Amino acid sequence: MYKSIAIAGLPKSGKSALINELLKHLPGWKVHSIGDLLRERYALWRNKTNSHLTFEEYYKEIVTKEDILEVNNEARDLLKKGKVILDSRFAKLNSAGFSDVLLVFVKANLEVRATRAREAYPEKNLSEIKNILIGREEDEQKWGENIFNFTYNDEENYSSALVIDSSELTISEETNFILAKLRSKAKIFIITGPSGAGKTTIFEEILKLPSDLARVITYTTRKKRENEIDGKDYHFISKESFLEKVSSKKMFEYAEVYGNLYGSSKEAVEKLLSTGKEILFAIDLRGAETIKEIFPESIEIFILPPSLEELGKRINKRGDKNKSDIAQRLEEAGKEIVKSKFFKHIVINDDLNKAVFEVRQIIQAN
Repeated sequence: MYKSIAIAGLPKSGKSALINELLKHLPGWKVHSIGDLLRERYALWRNKTNSHLTFEEYYKEIVTKEDILEVNNEARDLLKKGKVILDSRFAKLNSAGFSDVLLVFVKANLEVRATRAREAYPEKNLSEIKNILIGREEDEQKWGENIFNFTYNDEENYSSALVIDSSELTISEETNFILAKLRSKAKIFIITGPSGAGKTTIFEEILKLPSDLARVITYTTRKKRENEIDGKDYHFISKESFLEKVSSKKMFEYAEVYGNLYGSSKEAVEKLLSTGKEILFAIDLRGAETIKEIFPESIEIFILPPSLEELGKRINKRGDKNKSDIAQRLEEAGKEIVKSKFFKHIVINDDLNKAVFEVRQIIQAN
């Protein structure tokens, strides 16, 4: 279980609203921010010196780099105590080395953030507000680089964090994702690879074995194959129904693959995360990349065919593809196989039983 949350975010990304919503579900928890800790220091300093400087003047004229470093160390001590939400640009640094602190980064596209900021700048148009937000972000970036040599708004620095895009999720969905993550610390395993590599077959064999693994049944617009069962292998729906789910933000992840849409529902994923069960996905590479972005600690297993020639034979055996489709899939598979070098876990499916055993070992070791 995580005992504290460290949360960073872009200006007007909705971070404050998210924190307020989280507090409604976390009785006994407290919010601390670097700004509040500095204001506490300011109050003590003002009482001691009888100075009339404002906080802004105090910050510019009195506060040193050492003061900032000390305050951030205070923040680390607060996180250790537990039941704390720390609001900090440098949440990653504040929580470094703490496996029981959930790191969250909140983002949103500039258009959405500028629209949210209109109330704060009633006399400004949208373009002017965007420039203000860009300026704020640049100032905060420089500040962080000067003091910590850390770029707070670079997403690559949050590869181990739960990244929330508030322009894609409602405040309720954001909260549910964090709460599920906070309470379960559940693991997500992703089996991926090119079409025909055998990821679905391996996935099904793994699920037959005794374990706490749970599956998310994917939605798809492709036609049902003869041996497939609706609601067991996939949820087969029309393109119109799928796009309605996308427009109403009901999809956790989705992608178009060879002209067909595939995706997992948010409701199904949230429900499984809240139970604490480990989740197993068998999805295409684009879907895997999306899940990895949301849950960076997900464990990915790339399934490779023995060769492209063998892959072509497997696709041809399905009997639902013409020569042009097979050629297209082999061309795409070649591109996807190149990406396998970025995966920690790679299994060559030249023998099904051996491949299932190897995937099972990877899951058990993690």
